Amino acid sequence: MSNPYQPQDPNNPYGQQPQQPYGQQPQQPQQPQQPYGQQPQQPYGQQPYGQQPQQPYGQQPYGQQPFVQGGYAVPNAAGMYAGWGARLGAYILDVLVLIIPSVIVSLITGGGFAASFNLTGNRTASSIGMLIIGTLLNLVITYGYFIYFHGTTGQTLGKKVLNIRVIRRNNQAMDFVAAAKRLAITFASSAVSLLVGIISFGDSLTGIGIFSLINFAFSIAVLLDYLWPLWDPQKQALHDKVADTLVVRA
Repeated sequence: MSNPYQPQDPNNPYGQQPQQPYGQQPQQPQQPQQPYGQQPQQPYGQQPYGQQPQQPYGQQPYGQQPFVQGGYAVPNAAGMYAGWGARLGAYILDVLVLIIPSVIVSLITGGGFAASFNLTGNRTASSIGMLIIGTLLNLVITYGYFIYFHGTTGQTLGKKVLNIRVIRRNNQAMDFVAAAKRLAITFASSAVSLLVGIISFGDSLTGIGIFSLINFAFSIAVLLDYLWPLWDPQKQALHDKVADTLVVRA
């Protein structure tokens, strides 16, 4: 029974649904076509099903550290710090490597300390000059060796053999400035030792007492520097604290 209050379609007086031609489906409203090669846009803030959200360029997901120094970041476990024995072994290997250029320099400068005396046992001005030149050359080679390797790869040859490396605590790559800071204590000690050696070598007793005392103090500082990783929680030596660096397993 039709509704008397609803106006009737004059073409369909009995209220029947219009029939589709045989074999044809009812027409559906068309979706707007996307330009060729583009994906349909998702509502704002939603990701397509099965896809991971993309991070802004240059940012890492929360909880992940950026890779530095060939994939090494600041360690978060005590077992990642290099032990004192490994550090000592690497240093001994580096000293053995540096013996070769030291011998060459000594031969060029007339034997280093051995050439500081002539055949009669008297000290000469030329022997003092050769001593200074030979010592300075050895210092340049030694500190240049450590600054170059620590500043570029974080590994000297000895550290590479023992599979340890130097990194910075702020997750930045090592550079020559940080590598030079690690040598500040030993460099100061070497400079004072050289000064004391020159003064005593020249038979000048003026001020030798105070310089000897300063040299002794630096010697104690160097000894503490190398022993400090034995009780430090992060296995840092004093020169690591000065440069804000860590020595970790590579």
